[in-house]
Amino acid sequence: MRGITAEPVIRLIKLVEAVHHTARLFAVGAASKDVNARFRKFAEKIHGTAEQFEFELQTELMRLSARRADVSDNPNTSEHTALAAALEAYREALASNITAHARAMVTRQFQEMQRAYEEFASIHVAA
Repeated sequence: MRGITAEPVIRLIKLVEAVHHTARLFAVGAASKDVNARFRKFAEKIHGTAEQFEFELQTELMRLSARRADVSDNPNTSEHTALAAALEAYREALASNITAHARAMVTRQFQEMQRAYEEFASIHVAA
């Protein structure tokens, strides 16, 4: 695996799972007619962002000669919980010994997801 140990790969796989779950939950929110327009627009944006991030992470795992992450859906959590779990998975991945390329990508994604989390919190405060 080009100098990367199993532990960082496992953390990247967990990150893929968390981002995938976030994308799925926000896809439901984006498709729902029972939510306000502001939340629906936000859900559409986060759904697209999370799907892109999942693709980037999967590509990085393949580049590292790791297996593609198998993901499953867990519909029993809220959007807030999913975003918080994704942020924690980003922190764990960044705390591991990932390659410089992966670290730059994960850092960029983490910062964007933090901004999304803050925006999400402001939407719920306003609601």
